[in-house]
Amino acid sequence: MKKALILIALFIGFIVFSAQAQINVGATIGVQIPTGSMSDGMKTGFGFDLLGKYMLNENLALGVDIGWARFGTEDLGIEEDVNASGQFIPITALAEYHFGTGKVKPFVGADLGMYIFKIKASYQGISASTSDSYFGFAPIAGIEYDIKDNLAFTANLKYNYILVEEDDGSYFGINAGVILKINK
Repeated sequence: MKKALILIALFIGFIVFSAQAQINVGATIGVQIPTGSMSDGMKTGFGFDLLGKYMLNENLALGVDIGWARFGTEDLGIEEDVNASGQFIPITALAEYHFGTGKVKPFVGADLGMYIFKIKASYQGISASTSDSYFGFAPIAGIEYDIKDNLAFTANLKYNYILVEEDDGSYFGINAGVILKINK
């Protein structure tokens, strides 16, 4: 995990010190819906993403995305006093292609990287937690709308697919947020 964080920090450093780049930073928040076998035990949750993008040209962006998604659990049929939740922390590289150059720009892309999964449970004052890391990817489709030259509204649909050992860990995100465009 330390190696992944170091690589991401180096990538961000490369982006920040590039000579003639447009850097975009932003955040999104949204509803996260478990799918596949993950929907058997998890309830719809919420999450957010912080992202940084380096625009190679007007249409192509590369960057990083760090997120957090939390899910409650369904009634497990064990005891009513059991309180459990699961969360994913994706740390991924991203690539996007933006169609057009006007105020409204649809885009498609994908995230690829590490997903840290944490689960916490408590029962009658006793709590336990565990975490593990998995590889995952997330195809994404969205739209950006330029509010001003340096500010845009963004909305996207994102399908996070995590390669968990025995089951599939996947969830579908419906997200919206803002992008700040920093011109150099």
